[in-house]
Amino acid sequence: MSKSDKSKNRSRLTPPSDEQNVIEIDETVVCKVSERTKRAENIFPDFLGNFPEIAEKVKLIKVLSNGEFEVIFDKELIDEENGEFNKIEEFEKRIELIFKNKNLEVNEKNLLLYMEYLKKNIELPCHLTGSEDFEWEEQYVIGDGNKKEYERLKKTNPSYTDTFKFLKFNGYINEADGLLVDVQRTTDRKKFTLPLSYLEVTEEGSVNYQLLDDYIIWFVNYR
Repeated sequence: MSKSDKSKNRSRLTPPSDEQNVIEIDETVVCKVSERTKRAENIFPDFLGNFPEIAEKVKLIKVLSNGEFEVIFDKELIDEENGEFNKIEEFEKRIELIFKNKNLEVNEKNLLLYMEYLKKNIELPCHLTGSEDFEWEEQYVIGDGNKKEYERLKKTNPSYTDTFKFLKFNGYINEADGLLVDVQRTTDRKKFTLPLSYLEVTEEGSVNYQLLDDYIIWFVNYR
């Protein structure tokens, strides 16, 4: 699968405050990060707009860590000898087995089915980290935000550089953010509720890594 540089045309955010970015419920911080999903959806049309001859051939787009994304093209544009289309077919077959049908659309019903599937198959302990900077961090990571303020806010907000212990699925589902999970930061045991699509497993190559990687590909590309 070919990799391209991620578009730098990312929206600027106003400086966050503790009140703007978190809601505390029984010592668990629920983070407002749904705009990050919208941003991820919006950067790709901007990028593909420069290449109209291939835009209609894009099959999947996967958000990666370290400021990259991965584009998977449709069969018509792929040399079948390289096996890329086979990977797409294999991926879709795995998802079809979860839903027991060929409707891969991201909707409430399929999200519930996916949650039950992950509950049965995730191996514990499972440790997670951010797949890229969270929405509130953007100004500090790629902008000109004050570094001292950033370090202060990281004490009460989750950072993409943190390592989290997976606790459980929160049970709340919406099509904008997908599945939410309760996690605990390993350094200070502070609890947060985060969209699963913003996280990745730290143990690359593990069973858990493949499970969550498939979920993210599905959630980002089938809405």
